[in-house]
Amino acid sequence: MKDNKKISKYIFIAAFIFLAFIAYLLMKPFLSAVVIGLLAAYLLFPLQKRLVKLIKNKNLSAIIVTLSILIIGILGLSIFTNLLVNETITIYKQVDVGRLITVIEKIFPSENLEQYITQIAEKVLTSFASVASTLLLKIPELIIGLFISFIVLFFALRDFDKLKEKIISLMPVENKYKNKILQKFSENMDAVVYSTIIISLIEAILATIGFYIFGIKTPLLWGFVTFIFGMLPLLGPTTVWLPLTVYQYFIGNKIAAIGLAIYSLILISITVDSIFKPMLIAKKGKMHPIVALLGVMGGIMVFGIPGLILGPFLLSLFIFFAEIIFSKNKLTL
Repeated sequence: MKDNKKISKYIFIAAFIFLAFIAYLLMKPFLSAVVIGLLAAYLLFPLQKRLVKLIKNKNLSAIIVTLSILIIGILGLSIFTNLLVNETITIYKQVDVGRLITVIEKIFPSENLEQYITQIAEKVLTSFASVASTLLLKIPELIIGLFISFIVLFFALRDFDKLKEKIISLMPVENKYKNKILQKFSENMDAVVYSTIIISLIEAILATIGFYIFGIKTPLLWGFVTFIFGMLPLLGPTTVWLPLTVYQYFIGNKIAAIGLAIYSLILISITVDSIFKPMLIAKKGKMHPIVALLGVMGGIMVFGIPGLILGPFLLSLFIFFAEIIFSKNKLTL
């Protein structure tokens, strides 16, 4: 009889593991969208609480918050894209190809320069076409992902308290550690999100000043672009100032280009982005700067954009668990 019970238990466990694996495969394509929706709900829940107090309806307040974010996102993206396209067209019209080739010939003297430039141009166009076609193929996936994120955002906002209670009840640790884990997540979330926004704003201000000093046209637009790229993982402000520096150099503004490169590299990329940003995240998240840096970079490589928050949280959570185990406290799993 006991053997039958053991067999039944093992079959149940095996079935659970199998179903968990199937569930993971089903959710894997949209896991990032779900995580983004949940993280957005966490950030926007204070706004949801205020609206609930005003209109006394969780469904309506969640709809208002979700639709507001959607509308702001669409309008912001439309304005940003329009400005960027117009500026790109203006730059393209200003480029003197003959002068550009002359400058390149001075730097890299070669009889076959035009042939090399043609080959490079062909490769760039081929790569651009490949990237464009890949993006076009991914548009349906991106739309579905955004749709799922907003659906998750709505329900997570509406049922935030219930969801929080459920997560706490399912945590396989002693009650005294549950609040500490939630506090650790909250600290990491606030540290990464608010530090990223603050640092990106500082970088944008410094970049705008630099663009103005060194003669970049429409410095406010490129400063705004720097702010956007500063918040994107693995891109950062270098993605903006480096091409502008190269462009200035090739159109003959060598002194301005060198000045902008030195200014941006030392002040923005090294001082603010590489030193001050990890220190601020570490201070607000109450973790060592190395843990913050490795958590952010490793998290992005493993989880994508959600890893910006999940990476530091999971790494600091591992350290927290290690401290419990090595301090000889009992951990009930």
